Amino acid sequence: MWKVQITKIGFMERLRCFGQSVVLSAMDWKSEPNKRALAILRVSSHRQTDNFSHDLQESEIEEYCKRHQLTLVEVRKITESAKNSEKRHQYNAALDWALGNGCLHVLFFVADRESRNLKDVEQNEKSVREGKICIHYVRDNRVLHKTSPDGDFFLRDILAASNKQFVRTLSGKVSDAMRKKAQEGWLPSNHVPLGYVHQRNKDENGREKKRGTTIVPDSNPQTIRLVLREFELRAQGNSYDAIHETTVAEGLVSKRKTYSRSGIEKRLKNPFYSGEFDWDGVKYKGKHQLIIPKDLLQQVQQSFRSRGYNPRIGQSPFPSGWLKCAEPECGCYITFDPKTKTLKGSKEKLTFEYFRCSNGKKVHKSMRGLHFKEPEIWKMLEEPVKEVTLSPSFADEVWTEFKKVHAEFKIQKKIEMDGFREGLKKLEAAEDRLYDDLRSGLLDDSAYKRQLHRIRDERSQFVNVLEKADVDIFDAVLDVAQSAITLCKDAESQYNSHSPSEKLSMLKKLVSHPQLSGGETRKLKYLLKYEVAGLAEARRVSAVSKDWRPLASQLRNECFEFAA
Repeated sequence: MWKVQITKIGFMERLRCFGQSVVLSAMDWKSEPNKRALAILRVSSHRQTDNFSHDLQESEIEEYCKRHQLTLVEVRKITESAKNSEKRHQYNAALDWALGNGCLHVLFFVADRESRNLKDVEQNEKSVREGKICIHYVRDNRVLHKTSPDGDFFLRDILAASNKQFVRTLSGKVSDAMRKKAQEGWLPSNHVPLGYVHQRNKDENGREKKRGTTIVPDSNPQTIRLVLREFELRAQGNSYDAIHETTVAEGLVSKRKTYSRSGIEKRLKNPFYSGEFDWDGVKYKGKHQLIIPKDLLQQVQQSFRSRGYNPRIGQSPFPSGWLKCAEPECGCYITFDPKTKTLKGSKEKLTFEYFRCSNGKKVHKSMRGLHFKEPEIWKMLEEPVKEVTLSPSFADEVWTEFKKVHAEFKIQKKIEMDGFREGLKKLEAAEDRLYDDLRSGLLDDSAYKRQLHRIRDERSQFVNVLEKADVDIFDAVLDVAQSAITLCKDAESQYNSHSPSEKLSMLKKLVSHPQLSGGETRKLKYLLKYEVAGLAEARRVSAVSKDWRPLASQLRNECFEFAA
């Protein structure tokens, strides 16, 4: 066996090295003095016990660290989905810990344990390129480091897009299955109202099936008695606070910390106890057994109609939960809160339609300066529309440049995919040479099996990439870009001609996370959506007489993120 020292090596050269038993010094991550490693073990739910369970991931990662002389200083066991970057709190905390504690090596079991969204993939690539971390995929025996060739990052991008498409497809199948279950009369949720439980279906032999449940009354009579008592007390005219005090005093509540006034209100208004349920905006007739008598249900419903809530004059044009408070420690919803006052002299009633922070976390000691009038909010919402507005001539210019950049990108990616196919052919030749070395005695049986395993693993990865690469996604990028440019073309004029509901629909396509800041600096905080953020930047650059065309590639990437 002979060695060749190579300082920088390309993707195709790496393929040829497998068949010639070349030892590569390009894998400079092994020579790094920092051997500290963090293992991130992720599962999507607490019920996951398959081949990707925490225990299996941990055992294989420990063996991997021993094999490569890495010091495993921290293991983070995470149970959360990887499809939404903003909701990956445990994952982000683990990466922050690695960066703050000098852990160069971040280990994942397989690629989709790292991410199933493109935003995290891009962020991690940036950290790798800057030399902050090395990413290891243990089962695949692959490493991404700052000197990794572009082909390795491209392969990772395709796998990431494939993982995201898998999530999208799975989500669609789950939604279809849940809708079908709702149509059959069963609430398709893991969380059923108090007084009910899930019961597994049984086969003709009385054995429980692995899949499929129905909803039945809780076998614990104390739980049903509690719900029934809440309805009885409400029918007698008691308030939610009075119901809470009575049920606790009667000893019907076993867990006082989780028993709240808001929970009582939700149960009393839940249509499930009346034999119906809402799913995805549609009302369905349920097949579950009722635990509350019908006459008692009618009395409770009548109590709401007679008592009701404080009547609101007018309606909010903004959907509930869309606007939030900009205070970092708060972030609660902006709620519609009209005030009616009676004039002393004429006794005339005037209604002032205000919006304010709901202050659910009690962050604001005083609500002074935190009330907004509807015209004031609409005025603030004009800002993002102005930011993305493109003149018709400039919009046409951007579209022409975008098509040019995208065509060049497709040609480049086609060349890289052809390189993958060529690499597969070379791997097959390398496997033949490896067998010849075994027959001639240059390799012993263990060395032959080890090299063969490496070659076949690499070949399997390339085959998977070629099978999963969806060329249609590159064409979908054009559709996304065209829609975004059309939306921003003369956007301000379009916006001013719309009705309030049409304005709101347009705003939802432009901005995300709108937040209102009160006090002295009353303003709107927001984020532009991926597909229009690049257009706003191009407009800003062109306004100061600079060449905006280099931004066309950034715009293409943002549209690719949305399309994928």
